[in-house]
Amino acid sequence: MKRLCAVVLVLVGAAFMMPQFLAAQFGIKGGPNLSRYAVTAVPGYEWDSHNLLGFSVGAFYALKVTPKLFVQPELFYVSYGEKESDVGESEIWYKEQLSYVHFPVLAKFKIVDGDLAPVVFAGPYLSYLLKGTGTAYLDGTPLPSFDVKPDHKKTVYGITVGAGLEKKMGKNLLILDVRYNLDLVRNDIADILEPWSSKTRVLTVMVGIGF
Repeated sequence: MKRLCAVVLVLVGAAFMMPQFLAAQFGIKGGPNLSRYAVTAVPGYEWDSHNLLGFSVGAFYALKVTPKLFVQPELFYVSYGEKESDVGESEIWYKEQLSYVHFPVLAKFKIVDGDLAPVVFAGPYLSYLLKGTGTAYLDGTPLPSFDVKPDHKKTVYGITVGAGLEKKMGKNLLILDVRYNLDLVRNDIADILEPWSSKTRVLTVMVGIGF
């Protein structure tokens, strides 16, 4: 993964030195996400995992390498986590919400050129944890929230894959994309959740505009 990140950074640097850099495009995008933890199976662990609704908002910079190939660094503020439930004599819910600065670097390819262009993209990301909050609910009543940031790693990395549509509107670009983020490392600190191990999986729908 470190080698992959190094290659991507070299490509970004090379793109900045190319004449096409003058045609680079800045934009903003954001949208809702659904996230949950992929947790290693542990005997006796009977909690049900549920998707948590969050959001992503940020900016991107698309650097043209060829007419159809772009290197696109992005920077987002993201919020995700998961919900868990245990229904017995009492209904117990637990919600964990984590906030990150999220930095993907994507290789984006236009399948066809034109006013309405389908695109596919993929690349590595690095996320830095800003805060984490856990809240338990007993029979629908929330208990006092608590800080879970110390239970999680400050940085995680993974892979983003996705596809979208880009619509030219004069000098601007209207964007719709769907992406899936897969953490490649556990987000929890081993001493806290042993023998559990959790990695975040996130599905995000974004709309944006390029200038």
